[in-house]
Amino acid sequence: MSGPAGGQARGNEGSRMIAMAKKREEEMRALEESKAKIKEKNAVSVGSFGSKFGKSAETVLTDELSKKTVGLVTLEDLKKTKEELAKKERILSDLQRQDELEQEAQKE
Repeated sequence: MSGPAGGQARGNEGSRMIAMAKKREEEMRALEESKAKIKEKNAVSVGSFGSKFGKSAETVLTDELSKKTVGLVTLEDLKKTKEELAKKERILSDLQRQDELEQEAQKE
């Protein structure tokens, strides 16, 4: 019974195997693309992690003020220190605003 029908069955089986292999490759490619998208979506930048879980800028500046003003003798020293910290606070808020704008731009 190994006539022409047997050869044709083997040919159909071979083409079916090729088709299944191609389908499997396409599925693997789609899976890898999905993994990459998920990884990109869930990526955490170091800057955003620190801003979410680190000390707030206000806490840092308050700590710095208390460290710098311990043992001060004059009111002028206190005013000068407060002015310096106010400048730092403005710089930090500007940097934070820039980071937020960059993150929004990356999301779009």
